[in-house]
This record gives sequence, structure tokens and C-alpha cells, in this order.
Amino acid sequence: MRIIDLLDAGRIRLHAAADDKAQVIDLLVDLQYDGGAIADKAAYKEAILAREAQSSTAIEAGVAVPHAKSDCVKKPS
Repeated sequence: MRIIDLLDAGRIRLHAAADDKAQVIDLLVDLQYDGGAIADKAAYKEAILAREAQSSTAIEAGVAVPHAKSDCVKKPS
């Protein structure tokens, strides 16, 4: 699978404003849910937080790729 196949304009928010990591994750979950990629917001958020507890998905310069495997994921995105 190519990364371009995972991207959808409806699940991307450029220049999003957030005060902290929790707000960013909430925004991510909302975008994925509203875009039809996940079936259960609470379960997906729990999976992301569990994944982040293992190790951060931060890359550098304010960039991170929060992600998780979960049964509530309807399609990769």
C-alpha cells in the first residue's frame, strides 16, 4: 500500500490549533470518525493512548503520527 492511498482530504486538517497533545489526539479521532475511517471514537482514542504509552509517535519539529491497531478501524487512513 502506498501512503497516498491512505490520505483523504476529509481526514486532514492543516494548521489546526491545539493547546496540547490531548487536543491533537481528540482532533485526530474526530477527523477519522467523521471521515468514516473508524466506527468507535472512544475505542480508537483508547487504542491511540495505549500506543502512545508504549512509545511516542513524535518524529521531530512538532510532527507526530499518532496511530493504533484496533477492531474499530474500518479502513486504514
